[in-house]
Amino acid sequence: MSTQQATRIIDETSARVRDILLDAARLPAWNSAFLSIEDPGGTAADREFAIVVRPGLCGTWRYTMIEDERIGTAWNVPGFADTGSWQLRPHSTGRTPR
Repeated sequence: MSTQQATRIIDETSARVRDILLDAARLPAWNSAFLSIEDPGGTAADREFAIVVRPGLCGTWRYTMIEDERIGTAWNVPGFADTGSWQLRPHSTGRTPR
């Protein structure tokens, strides 16, 4: 098991960043590990989405928690499982660290 942490400052409101993170079908547009996520519409905690990751492995993606300032995630493909979370909070610059 390994743990990683990173911080990004995004010039956008927390609400806008949250909306983007909760649009599962758009995740492959900014995460190159994902080739596609099937989004039948609607987002809810513990709802599974079909995912294809590089190099073509199929599995599932889900939001484990959806709160105003925190979003938890988990995804699994054969031989690999990952959990993570995004914490959204305003930065003193008015931008949102992620």
